[in-house]
Amino acid sequence: MVKTINIGGVEDHLPDEHAQYEEVFTAAGDVMNHALDVLNDPDFEEKKGGWKPDCSSDDVTIHYKDNSSGRYFAGRCKIKVSAKDMNTEFWDHLDRNHEWNDNIKQARRVKKLSANTDYFHA
Repeated sequence: MVKTINIGGVEDHLPDEHAQYEEVFTAAGDVMNHALDVLNDPDFEEKKGGWKPDCSSDDVTIHYKDNSSGRYFAGRCKIKVSAKDMNTEFWDHLDRNHEWNDNIKQARRVKKLSANTDYFHA
């Protein structure tokens, strides 16, 4: 039986040969859908409804919100890179994120599970 997840209307299927990763695959779908719920919340864009300023500079603003599942952070920054290039760098090169993100010490791809889902250890 093929495991399927739906993230924001996009279906992804776990191939039979990766059945041992079903729990990871399902968790990835749950986390992404939760992230979309946070991002699509009407209060998110305007930082209302419990969002509080954390810090800011000329180019960066960080807000946080405490929830039952923990503290969420949202950052907005001005950078000299196109959205397309940033998306490519972030998603296609997760194993290099530690080179520019001080919050990540290392990351490695454990397995490419499907066209849209990778299993990473960070």
